[in-house]
Amino acid sequence: MDLKKLYDGIINDGVNFTTKQIKEWGYSSRDIKKLIDEEIIRRVKIGHYEFLDVNKLYIYGKRLLYNDKDMARKCFIRCLEIDPKHGGATFNLFLRD
Repeated sequence: MDLKKLYDGIINDGVNFTTKQIKEWGYSSRDIKKLIDEEIIRRVKIGHYEFLDVNKLYIYGKRLLYNDKDMARKCFIRCLEIDPKHGGATFNLFLRD
């Protein structure tokens, strides 16, 4: 499953989102279940989810550095929102500023 749309959605809309949002990003109910099973997201309550996998989001941000530095910066900020002690995100924000 391609997670690019999920990562872009998280970066632009935040780490908390609804079923409606994730479906707008192109994911089906089956995809949502798989994301939950793989602990990439978790259901907070019916229709509401939270993104969990900060390390995969960080790796996505590192790839963005080559093409879109502004989006990469937003990505690292989201990583710190999920895990305020994430060393890689902190380093990249400090290094790029």
